[in-house]
Amino acid sequence: MANDDIIEIAGKRFIRLSTFAEEMGLHIRTVQLWAKQQGMPVIRVGNQMLLDLDDLPEWFDHHKINPET
Repeated sequence: MANDDIIEIAGKRFIRLSTFAEEMGLHIRTVQLWAKQQGMPVIRVGNQMLLDLDDLPEWFDHHKINPET
């Protein structure tokens, strides 16, 4: 991910959903569904949805699944 992929607004760091999906090897629709149905931390700016990079680690921790042993 290049530095120009990160958007800074009011001191917070954001990334476009499409960029995040590409970096993670996910389909954009998967990330859109996570945002809509699973509470992934996003904001809307115009017609774009941006992920809040500072809130993502907490979101991932909350949605972690522990494998059964």
